[in-house]
Amino acid sequence: MPAASFAAAILFFAVSAAFAAEAGGDRACRLVKGEAVTVSSVVDGETVLLGDGRTLRLAGIQAPRPGVGRAEAWPFADEAREGLRAMAAGQAFTLKYDRARSDRHGRVVAFLVSDGGASVQARMVAAGLARVAPTRDARNCAASLLAAEARARSAKRGIWADSFYAVRDAADVAALARLEGSYQLVEGKVTDATAIRGRIYINFGDDWREDFTVTVAPADVRLFKTGPWARLADNAKAIGEIVKGARLRVRGALGRFNGPDMTIAVPEQIEFLDEGKDTGHGDGGGGRAERRR
Repeated sequence: MPAASFAAAILFFAVSAAFAAEAGGDRACRLVKGEAVTVSSVVDGETVLLGDGRTLRLAGIQAPRPGVGRAEAWPFADEAREGLRAMAAGQAFTLKYDRARSDRHGRVVAFLVSDGGASVQARMVAAGLARVAPTRDARNCAASLLAAEARARSAKRGIWADSFYAVRDAADVAALARLEGSYQLVEGKVTDATAIRGRIYINFGDDWREDFTVTVAPADVRLFKTGPWARLADNAKAIGEIVKGARLRVRGALGRFNGPDMTIAVPEQIEFLDEGKDTGHGDGGGGRAERRR
């Protein structure tokens, strides 16, 4: 597509996505209202400069990254930057905060919310220009953002048309190993799960020495205390009853501990995919999972 046509398409989609985001319940997010600001310029697909000189990173999402040093730019990095510029540059917003107001680099971390109630984050996700990236400090809008992401992914909109952002198969261990260090979405069926000394292990294969595993550190298990996770607050070993046999989609950075693994910090990084499944009871077996690790 010619550059001019592509820019026009980005502008059209930026506007269209705003209406989709408003219909998606953006107002339901539990955020703390902050100050009014103006966006003076856009750095990349998730970073802007405010009129008062501060740098703001968009909370709760991850946009394609530009190249830095020897690291190559991710696909759609330019499109994400231009899309954010069309949505935000020169415009006035209200800052709304989740659990943190700044990061370790001194940047403001917040949602940019327009007078109409839609956040820039929701518009970026709806346009297929960013993925949802829940963290300990940005969780409260995850449900509405995940719904917007699902619609964009189903439509193969933006990044979802590029294999770089494909949802990975938990059973394809070799492919996951090659992606170590990158942020990925991974889907698969849980074979078993358990907790050892308070640390949760969710296994997606029969051989924990080779297959994909999700872990939750003891300090983070306390965050898994509502919905299907309620029983974990008192008994981390209940994890087997909750997820064994379930199909899950998980998101986060891929690492390696024995086989490929992913450390999960908050429950919003895990989605149950089984329609009609009672996610509070797993497969109903209730048996003790085989000890792992």
